[in-house]
Amino acid sequence: MATSIRKDEFVKKHGDTDNLYNVALRSCLKRLYRFLDTQGQSHCITNIIFEQRGKQEDNELELECGLQLADLVARPIGRKQLNPEQVNRAYDVLETKFLKTADDGVRGAGLETYP
Repeated sequence: MATSIRKDEFVKKHGDTDNLYNVALRSCLKRLYRFLDTQGQSHCITNIIFEQRGKQEDNELELECGLQLADLVARPIGRKQLNPEQVNRAYDVLETKFLKTADDGVRGAGLETYP
């Protein structure tokens, strides 16, 4: 699951970018809980990897495989959001892995975009 925020559009709509990370985090956690609940797994321990970090945290965690994976996934998603018509083979592969809605879409299920 991933959340993408268009800062320019978010600022126009909400006027504040101080809470972008919280908006993205809340979106992912809500969708993750709903998914786990539908699978009867909401009571289980779940590991979550966050992509956004500060410089000090990057230095401390630079060899974490999960963080490297998050970094590899974040760029193609961001590029797709900024230039949806541009060829993006990495995103095309990722899209097949996202949680799907009943009509086989990823919007609102495996990928949320704000605003």
